Amino acid sequence: LMEKNKTGKYFKYAIGEIVLVVIGILIALSINNWNTTRIQQQESFELSYRLYKENEGNVAVLKTLITRYDSVMYANLKLLQLMGEDYTSKDAQVLDSLMAIGMTADAFYDNSSVLTEAISSGKLAFLKSNTLKDKLYAIPPLLNRVQSQEKGIKEEMDNYLSPIIRKSYSLRQMDFKFSSFKNELGASVFKNNDGRQILNNFEFENALDELYYRRNGLKKRYNELLVKYKKTSDLLEKEIAK
Repeated sequence: LMEKNKTGKYFKYAIGEIVLVVIGILIALSINNWNTTRIQQQESFELSYRLYKENEGNVAVLKTLITRYDSVMYANLKLLQLMGEDYTSKDAQVLDSLMAIGMTADAFYDNSSVLTEAISSGKLAFLKSNTLKDKLYAIPPLLNRVQSQEKGIKEEMDNYLSPIIRKSYSLRQMDFKFSSFKNELGASVFKNNDGRQILNNFEFENALDELYYRRNGLKKRYNELLVKYKKTSDLLEKEIAK
């Protein structure tokens, strides 16, 4: 009987020890999970803040670019309106000014280092809002389309428009009037070369028309990207406030 009592006590003791060990493990797991969650929440906050600052920087750069791009497109359109056989009635200085503005090929130089890092590391998954994550994942493909259109415009200008201009218009004279290094360049030595003749050039008109068409498409893409950035910033602000 005494042996049975001892065995029962040992059994109860062993069960008690096991229960204590299990409780200890559960408490340790709970603390570990709490600590992991806390670390992830902190990382989510820091990532959201960094993404917000990067995003706002891109918004500012893109707004400035769009404003400048409006001037470029306006100059492009005015040049088309000047085209015609009666080029001698056109103001040469106005033409030079429009050429200086309209022949630029601007590009959007974004800063996406934080977003790229977040996507490649998988840390974007730490963000709470699925809507926000979808917006952020959609930015790189849109940037690629913007860069592709910018490249197309530059190639169009380099391969088609620029050769026409070089044959019919004095770039040196335009730079002498408008560039920051005009004093170094000096005026064109070809005084009798009337740059207005380019306004009677059918190929130049075609090139301007194609350029304006492409620029319209790129401007729509710029505005689409700007809307995307703004909506993303709003969602990031909410994420930071959580």
